[in-house]
Parts: sequence; C-alpha cells; structure tokens
Amino acid sequence: MGQIMKFHRHPWFFNWDIMPDYSANNYDDMTDGDREVARLLRDIGYKVNMSYGKSRSGATDFMAWWALRYKYHYWADMPDKWDYNIIINQLKNDKTPVYVSGYIPKDNWFYKVFPNDGHAFIIDGVQEMTRIYQYECMGEIKTSKVKNELIHYNFGWGDEEKEEKKIYNIWFSNYFIEQINTEYIKDVITGKDFPNYQYYKRCIYNIHPK
Repeated sequence: MGQIMKFHRHPWFFNWDIMPDYSANNYDDMTDGDREVARLLRDIGYKVNMSYGKSRSGATDFMAWWALRYKYHYWADMPDKWDYNIIINQLKNDKTPVYVSGYIPKDNWFYKVFPNDGHAFIIDGVQEMTRIYQYECMGEIKTSKVKNELIHYNFGWGDEEKEEKKIYNIWFSNYFIEQINTEYIKDVITGKDFPNYQYYKRCIYNIHPK
C-alpha cells in the first residue's frame, strides 16, 4: 500500500521527494528520508487497523481499500477476485501498479489456508520475453521462437545487503502463476523459487488519486 502511494506521490502531506526507493539503514543510521518512510508506514498501520506481532503484521484488504478511499483520498475499486486480463490491461494501458493479496497452504496434505500464511504485494510491470530454440530436424538446424508474457511481482521484502535488494523483485510467467497445489513458483529470469500465494487471491484495481 505504501509503495503504491509512493508511486502516485499522494496525498500531499507526506514528503515524497526525500523518501528513498530502498534503505538498509539501521535505526541509529536513519536518514530524514528513512524517517519519512517510517512515518508513512506508521500512519498506514494506524488507518488500516494493523495487527502487529513479533514476526509479522497484517490487515484486511477491505481496510486497505477503505483507508485509500476515505483517509488518503484515492479512487479505488473494492477488493475483487484475481483476474489476469484486468491486471494486464491496467499495467499496459493505465501504467499503474495493482494491489494483490493471497495465501499459501500451511498444511500440504489438506492444503488448508490460515490467515497467518498470507501476504499483500504489488504487481507493477509487464514485459514480453522471447526464447529462441535451435534444434536439428532431418539434418538441418532449425530455429523456433516462443513468446511469453511476464508480470513483475514486488513482494516488498528486502535484505540487509544492498546488493541483494532486487532478489524479491521478480518476473513470473502466467503459466506458473496459475499452477495450483504448488508451494513455490519460479522467477523465469533467475530461476529462484518464491512462495506461491495462490489461494483466495484478491486485488484492488484502479487505484489513483482523486
């Protein structure tokens, strides 16, 4: 939610100009920009009635939508089911990020889903990847091209080492995203595995300032 607000640089009462895109500073080394990010996230937490624990925090999609609409003066559709075509259309035509939430199974046998296995993240990009394959057919070397549409997930996580900061900004093929009963999906660029938040996926579409 904070990432989307930073993208739109709205509302006016936060100092968006000094906020860094990424920071690995400790508390004692925080810059004014770091403190402004902290102020933004604290304010969001208060307005969405965030529940805080030792290792995680959480709020409902409805409260995120409500805060965007009635506290931060955004237009936004109410949380709705995952629709790949709507997401692609928004990314290509509106060029604005999409808020997404989902859950992973806690028990692989029953594939039960519990609230503490969820995560909210954003999808903020789309690109077409072309793979070129060469093969031999009846003594001739032939070439084929396979085009694949990728969407960019930003999970909002980070590491202490700045050079590792991009590890959680990843490109997924819709083929892998739509797979069910898989704990992980693979970044098609790096080959790394990431949690597959495939259950009860909800999106907030068309978020933009009033």
